[in-house]
Amino acid sequence: MPKCPNASTYVPRAIAASVLRSEDSVFRGLARLSAVEVFASLGIGLLIAFCWNPFQQRKPASFVSIQPETLNFDLAGGMEYHSQDLEIVNNGIGELRFVMRFACDCIYAEPTSGKLLPKQTTRVRVSYRSVKFDLTSSVRIENQNISIELSDELTNDRIDVPVLSKVARPVIVDPLGTNVEVDALAVSNMKLDFVVCDDVERIEVLSSPDFVRNVTVGSIGEFQTCAVRGEIGPIDNAQSGSIKIRAWLSKGKGPIDTTVPFAIKPSCPFRLSTSMVSLKQGSRGVVAIVPLVDAINISIDKMTFDKSKLRASFEGNQILLVALDPKEFTDWVELTVVSSNSDGVTAKFEKGFVVQHDLNPANPILWELETDTDSASDRDESTLNCH
Repeated sequence: MPKCPNASTYVPRAIAASVLRSEDSVFRGLARLSAVEVFASLGIGLLIAFCWNPFQQRKPASFVSIQPETLNFDLAGGMEYHSQDLEIVNNGIGELRFVMRFACDCIYAEPTSGKLLPKQTTRVRVSYRSVKFDLTSSVRIENQNISIELSDELTNDRIDVPVLSKVARPVIVDPLGTNVEVDALAVSNMKLDFVVCDDVERIEVLSSPDFVRNVTVGSIGEFQTCAVRGEIGPIDNAQSGSIKIRAWLSKGKGPIDTTVPFAIKPSCPFRLSTSMVSLKQGSRGVVAIVPLVDAINISIDKMTFDKSKLRASFEGNQILLVALDPKEFTDWVELTVVSSNSDGVTAKFEKGFVVQHDLNPANPILWELETDTDSASDRDESTLNCH
């Protein structure tokens, strides 16, 4: 019986014979190479294919210029937004799209996205403020980041822009405590509470708006609390402002100037006897205007309502309402009143109420018609929206 050939020698010889019989010159050339030469040639080919590919797409970040590469903010006081411009240049040959991404709500930008044609430049306004609350030190360094996502027709990429800020915040103000309601026709006391950092020794007032008088600041109390006090009024329109203060730090460190913001909302010098009037068939609705403590005179300057459905007149401190339309409806009536106090200080305010029809289909419809002219003035003047 003939012996079976050894696989370790038979198979390579068979393959070599097949290759040598081939008329393809390339394969005949490879067959003459040694195994080392074949693998070396394949390695060089793969290296060239992956490292030098004229058809390989460049990443967008490689042809985009962003300046500055790092945004540095010096937040004196740490309460307000500070802004810088970020310049983006498309140095490529195709259209480029960008989208701004932020890690926290302490940063915002305008615009947050856009498109750039080749060689086009755009500026993005980046604004930053500190939202961290740290009472251990008045001065600290904060690190944030902006991610700019870049894309063209084929690929996506991203560039990160570090945001570094030196924050000097000696006081922390509760935003809810900055809204102050005052009497529009009287002098009111204002108090703004805040907390100071551990390294603050004392606070002094530097300046305040003209409509705030007799401004003082108290000493630092328990739990590092402090307050600014002043007098406001009479004042008939909403105001906002800030009081500039200076914080003196311990261990001889320099003082830090900052602001305590506030918003003033004057209160209405009157109230209405009802916020809703339900008109029945054959009856009038009445809304009484009741002056408050400091208001001695009050008059209606303007009323707005649907005159095709409702008749309104003013007598004394009462508004008389009569329905003109027998169909059920809901109407919103806004009125502007003029109030004054004993010193002759006047103020205008807006308020409103709802008028509804209470129809009874079983009874005949007998609506009263009021022929008196409406005493409301048609003058269109700016008023304080007081609800």
